[in-house]
Amino acid sequence: MNETPPKVKKRFCCFHDEWLTDESFSQWLSKEDDTTAFCKMCRITFTIKHDGVKAIKHHQQTTGHVRKCQSASQSSLLSKFFIKIGSAEEERVAFAELVLTYHGVKHHHSYLSQDCGNKLLPRIFPDSKIAPKIQCGRTKAEAIVENVLAPHALSFVLKDVDQAPYSIACDASNKGNCKLYPVAIRFFNADKGTTSSIIDFYEDSDETSDAIAENMIKCIKKVDLDPVFNEFSSSAKKLAHFKQIFEFLDVEYKNLLRHVPTRFCTLFPAVDRLLLDWPAVKTYFIEQGKDEVNPLIWMFLSQGSATEDNLHQLSNELSLPEIYLYFVHNIMGLITKYINIVQSNYVQITEVYTIFENLRSEIAARKEKQFYGFKIQQSLSKISPGDRIKFTNDAQNVYDRVLQYLTKWFDFSDTSFYKLCTPFNLNEELEFTDVVTVAEN
Repeated sequence: MNETPPKVKKRFCCFHDEWLTDESFSQWLSKEDDTTAFCKMCRITFTIKHDGVKAIKHHQQTTGHVRKCQSASQSSLLSKFFIKIGSAEEERVAFAELVLTYHGVKHHHSYLSQDCGNKLLPRIFPDSKIAPKIQCGRTKAEAIVENVLAPHALSFVLKDVDQAPYSIACDASNKGNCKLYPVAIRFFNADKGTTSSIIDFYEDSDETSDAIAENMIKCIKKVDLDPVFNEFSSSAKKLAHFKQIFEFLDVEYKNLLRHVPTRFCTLFPAVDRLLLDWPAVKTYFIEQGKDEVNPLIWMFLSQGSATEDNLHQLSNELSLPEIYLYFVHNIMGLITKYINIVQSNYVQITEVYTIFENLRSEIAARKEKQFYGFKIQQSLSKISPGDRIKFTNDAQNVYDRVLQYLTKWFDFSDTSFYKLCTPFNLNEELEFTDVVTVAEN
């Protein structure tokens, strides 16, 4: 007769908290009570009452648990991709997307390029909390440019234009079967100088002059700019009044010359003619009155005058803006003289180095002696010390920039080809070594 084997007594086990810090279990194990554990992956509870850690290891090796762990390692939580609205994290992500889009626009990257580049960020910066949350594809980047960056940039342009005179330009280009028109304005700002900016970019299949003119007017009105016309060239009445002033001052009338930006040599003749006609020009605008004159022009005329009534007294003393005008005339006169020499039909290559060296030496001498022109030297002592220091610093800076420009674009070294050719000008006896040096060079 077979006897029933004795029943094996099982040992009673309790959950140990150190199991929660074990690298093998910490990602999925949690404690229910002293005899029960919970698997976060499988979402089930199992007992460790009799087997202890062996029960945990057994569950870890089950097929279902292994499969769920593999799936978890290949996926991410939704919270990784979503941002809490109004949080500091949302601001940092928005800032990152804005900066990346601006960087792409500034360096002429396509939206497709930016889209691809932004997708690489989580892989390049795996430890970043912001990079995985940057979701700025082509559509979003375009929306940021059109609705955020472009209006913001245009607001700065319109603020700079204010009520200053401006010119408008338009050109057409083909993109496939589309005819595109960029509209640009060019204006002068007292702080930034001459500035050019695009204010609109439209598409129109009609290429007639009437359609282009109509669209340009629409573009101007859309950004709340008033049409501005030249003071004299578009008004016969104003021109007639201007000529009467010449007759009153008993001076010969001459047309004011226009500076053409693409022809830099026109700057000196334009300023030269302006200064020649300056008494008549100044009188004309003063008689118009502050309310009828462009604010930028009136500011130029009135700066440095103790009272507005002083404007009506034409004086030989120059105001600070007039001093700047005469300085431009002085420095441009010197530079234009040398430009005309270099561009003449009679200059030889043997003379080029001497011409540029003379220009550099003359600019350096003026800078060292702080000479800005005879009429300016007479007027500097009669303006305020603060204005005198401001003008002197600006003028010295102009001299520095001219010298830097010359040094950048012309080789003044002893090995310069132009300097090696100088002996062939035959101002002195030509040495055989000079001939050999040029031949070797």
